[in-house]
Amino acid sequence: MVNDDPEFAPDLYRGVAELYDEFRLPYTPALITQLLDDTGPTGRVRALDLGCGPGLLAFVLADSFAEVWAVDSEPDMIDVVRSKIANSGIRNLHPVGAPAEELQAPEDFFDLVVVGNAFHRMPRRQVAERIAAWLVPGGHLALCWSSSPWSGPGDWKPAFGELLADWQHRLGADNQVPADLESTRNEQPDEAIIEAAGLVSTGRRAFTQPHAWTPGGLAGFIYATSFLPITIFGDRTSEFEVDLAGRLRPFLEDGVVIDEVSYAYDLFSRPVPADT
Repeated sequence: MVNDDPEFAPDLYRGVAELYDEFRLPYTPALITQLLDDTGPTGRVRALDLGCGPGLLAFVLADSFAEVWAVDSEPDMIDVVRSKIANSGIRNLHPVGAPAEELQAPEDFFDLVVVGNAFHRMPRRQVAERIAAWLVPGGHLALCWSSSPWSGPGDWKPAFGELLADWQHRLGADNQVPADLESTRNEQPDEAIIEAAGLVSTGRRAFTQPHAWTPGGLAGFIYATSFLPITIFGDRTSEFEVDLAGRLRPFLEDGVVIDEVSYAYDLFSRPVPADT
């Protein structure tokens, strides 16, 4: 199958997995509760967190499923997952290092597949078709999302966005992310690609939760992104952090800025054959 999605470098998150785990916000509990409620009737035997990163979804799902696979192509991310498993004593979570399109899993196997902030980095058509085959009849796919601190409302966000653009230019990082990413997704929406693979959209659930960012927390979040990872800063992290603190100073109250973080999931199901 020809992949017409923009291709990301295979090692965008190399060297940032621990920062990602520390500074990326967990999904709001309301999202997890609603997701389990929406997908509960299929049973909760096996779940797959595809493009799992450090396991932000996999670990919370482990309480509700007999078996959870945590799959990511970045070795550093899988190392973090393995370390967290060892420290937590969780026995039903299985880390797998593999690109989504190369994962070997049986057909009719998973009750739930979740993809958190990662589907856009995958060859979507190929992965959607594989997910459709992996799901049991009546099983679900949830594309989970959370907003980034430079998006959405907030009087401090224009200054923050300008800071990021300036540092992308200073570090020669303007092309870390494919330039045609948004245009491709607008022309070929995720929903259309997934439905073409045979899954049926059952709607979207959206949530908001306020978060108080410190300048240090925002720096950590940026260091764990694909477009300004800490690995490209070299010895300029202190300079960046001073610049960040200075630009945010007019907006700080008690040392923080407030962000209304948006969370959502788009839910799809594999139809149950009429003769069952």
